[in-house]
Amino acid sequence: MESMVVVKLLGRSISYNAFQNRLWAIKKPRGQFFMMDLDNDYYQIRFNNLDDYQNALSGGPWIVYGHNLTIQPWSVNFNPLQSLPISIVAWIRIRSVPGALYKAPLVVAIGEMIDKVVKIDNNTSAATRGRFARLAVMVDLSKTLKSRIWVNDKPHDIEYESLPLICYGCGRYGHLKTDCQDLREKEKEKN
Repeated sequence: MESMVVVKLLGRSISYNAFQNRLWAIKKPRGQFFMMDLDNDYYQIRFNNLDDYQNALSGGPWIVYGHNLTIQPWSVNFNPLQSLPISIVAWIRIRSVPGALYKAPLVVAIGEMIDKVVKIDNNTSAATRGRFARLAVMVDLSKTLKSRIWVNDKPHDIEYESLPLICYGCGRYGHLKTDCQDLREKEKEKN
C-alpha cells in the first residue's frame, strides 16, 4: 500500500484503456504500474517502483487530454463514493518570498503554514527563481483553502496550480465565486 495512489481526472470521463495508455505515455514509468477503476471515475494505481510513485505524487501538475489529474496517496479512509477528492497533492506558488528565505528548511516551514510539504521545486531549492516559491503540498479540499499567508509580518499570496474550480468568495474547491451558495445566502441575509 505504500506505493499506491488514487487519481481522478477533473471535468472529464474517459475509458479505462484510453486512460491507462495516456498515463503510460505522460508518466513514462521505469517499472510497471497496475490500475483498477473505482466508482465516480477514480482509479487506484499501484507502482512497482518507488521512484515512479514519488514522481506521480510530486512530478506534476499532470494534465490528461486538457484536464487536470488529481493525485492523492491511497488511504484506508478513501471513499470512492465522494464525487470530489478530499485530500490531494497540489503544486502551489507563494508569491514574493524574499531570496534570503530560499533555504530548504525555511521554505518547508513556510509551506507547512498551508499543509504538509511533499516536495520543493528544483528552481526554488536552487534559489534560481525569485518571483515565487513553488512547492507540492497536501491540500485538504474539504477545508477552506488559504489564499494568503504572512511571513515576517508581510502578506504573500498563494496560487494553486491545476485547481480550476476555486471559489475566492468562500475559499472552497468545487465551484467558482459566481456559483457560490454561501455568498448567495449572505446576500439574502443582508437584504
